[in-house]
Amino acid sequence: MERSDEDGIRKRKRDSKNRRRSSQASPQDTPPDDMSDTEGLLIAPKFPRRETENSTVDTNVVSQHDSSELAERMLRLLPHELRNRIYTYAVSVPWEKETICDGKLPLRLRSHCNTTQSHHSFWNPSPLHRYIDPHRFGAQIAHEMARVYYTINEFYFDYHELYLMHKFLTVDRFESGVRPADFVRSIEIVLDESFTCECNANALAFHGRLADGERSPVGAVRKCLEQLLGVTATSVKIRIIVYRKERRFPRLENQRELLRVLHPIVVALDRKGQLVVMEFHTSLGCEWSLRRSSGTSIDKLMRNKIEDN
Repeated sequence: MERSDEDGIRKRKRDSKNRRRSSQASPQDTPPDDMSDTEGLLIAPKFPRRETENSTVDTNVVSQHDSSELAERMLRLLPHELRNRIYTYAVSVPWEKETICDGKLPLRLRSHCNTTQSHHSFWNPSPLHRYIDPHRFGAQIAHEMARVYYTINEFYFDYHELYLMHKFLTVDRFESGVRPADFVRSIEIVLDESFTCECNANALAFHGRLADGERSPVGAVRKCLEQLLGVTATSVKIRIIVYRKERRFPRLENQRELLRVLHPIVVALDRKGQLVVMEFHTSLGCEWSLRRSSGTSIDKLMRNKIEDN
């Protein structure tokens, strides 16, 4: 009898201690009921915590060894088609588009630009360097993975970062032997109808890629978009969106000037077999769009649109 009483007392003490611990737990330790771990990752990518300096395990050495062994087994045991499926899972961006920017906050559809930003920096997909790394996984795996990365994702350029087009298409960011212009399949570009920002002209001049006679917002946009003619991949979807501010008296001359700049570039891209779509948007949505149709060339469509404006 005394034994059972002692057991009961111990049990009640344990229950009381557990209740105190649960009441002291931080609310942030438990995710909201309406959000799963997967949804949280889609909203804000989570990165692994850094090891402390006092850690006794060299995780870099272990990771290097495991990665090399994994790469060797993948090449030996898996056909190319299955490896591509693994790469797709690893390098596809969890948001709609991969924004190409120079370090400024990548806000979509910005109405102004930080002209004091240094032009030394360039788009840096740092999270992907853990996967597309020839030093960790070997040259062949890194090469195959980089090809898949450029093939499956859509790349977004804001008006203020158009000067990065040349770098994006020609620089091998992962040192994997892949030239993006040979593999990219989808590009979206947003333009400013009014050409009021000189950020692209300043950046190109900074890098010595713009002659004095071309140093204007219009000349800079033309120079940036001409880089698309260097894309060697075929059937690339190139979507050009022009946002027009709603005014009581629309600036039709600005639209005509922009269409004249775009006209020869869009026609040349179309003749190379690229899938070009042009859209004019307002805050209410798409006002009109142009694309090649059966029986009407995009050249004729653009000429008609220039005359209408």
